[in-house]
Amino acid sequence: MPNVIIQPAAGVAARAHYTDTIQSPVPVDTLVQHLTGHTLPGELDGLTKVPVWGVTPGARGQNTRLWAQIQRGDAALFYGQKRFFASSTVLAKLHAPDVARALWGEDPVGQTWEYLYFLDEITERDLPVETFNRVMNYNDRNIPQGFQVIAGIQAETLLTEFDLESGTVVPEVTLADYYTVTSLPAGDLDRRALVNQRREQRFLRRHLFQNQRAARCCLCGRSLPVELLVAAHIKRRADCTLEEKRNFQHLVAPMCQLGCDGLYERQYVVVDGHGIIRRNPGLSMTDDLKALVTPLEGRPCTAWHAGTQAYFAWHARHQRRRVS
Repeated sequence: MPNVIIQPAAGVAARAHYTDTIQSPVPVDTLVQHLTGHTLPGELDGLTKVPVWGVTPGARGQNTRLWAQIQRGDAALFYGQKRFFASSTVLAKLHAPDVARALWGEDPVGQTWEYLYFLDEITERDLPVETFNRVMNYNDRNIPQGFQVIAGIQAETLLTEFDLESGTVVPEVTLADYYTVTSLPAGDLDRRALVNQRREQRFLRRHLFQNQRAARCCLCGRSLPVELLVAAHIKRRADCTLEEKRNFQHLVAPMCQLGCDGLYERQYVVVDGHGIIRRNPGLSMTDDLKALVTPLEGRPCTAWHAGTQAYFAWHARHQRRRVS
């Protein structure tokens, strides 16, 4: 699951670095020019510029050990002046002392910020430290000290409370983890249940979208950033057997959050036995709703095939109806 990185950037030098290499992303050609004995991570292929941050090894190598825990998809929170002023998502990392010296030089004790991580989705925040402390059950007067990597349930809490999780960069979830969480009872919406649901959804999103930045909605056909798409259950999840949940390759389909996911979930549209999108005649519609549904009627659903047709058929047989 994703970690949450706490990155202080309060001093004059740190804020200058933030301005120079986060607010003004670094040209990839500049990174390549200063690389010695390394190549850039493949996750940066196709990019011309990228925000870059780095940490020194630390007095006893503590930052090196923490940096080793960073993974693609982690959230990074930047802190200064008693507030978290920005969040971001980790794309990749690289140990590159020569690049760090070229970008930032050295600190007063001769260390450079050689443990790099590359970022995306830079978002301005105005999150008081008191709010952070309350969510984390810390003392009200706690001040984040030094570079930290928060993992496990604490990270999940931060991701949920502050909406930090990327919709584009999905960390890897193993098949074993997916099988584990789909075997568990739904339970109450407590913290552990929420963690399991999020882990399941991450696995399904990674299955559908991999590392793509854009994909097509299977209903309207629009090509959209993957953060505007969901891994929608073709058959309602609550009605799936364990065997069906494990047939994940055929259980979910990409649907957009611009209307299609809601129309399908609420069964205003269904997919017939030939893979064609139809409106649900059992539900009345306002004129504005008809304007959304009409362009979908008669379109082929691109997710309909031999493996998924049974799930689409279940959805069509269990159409909602209202009394007229």
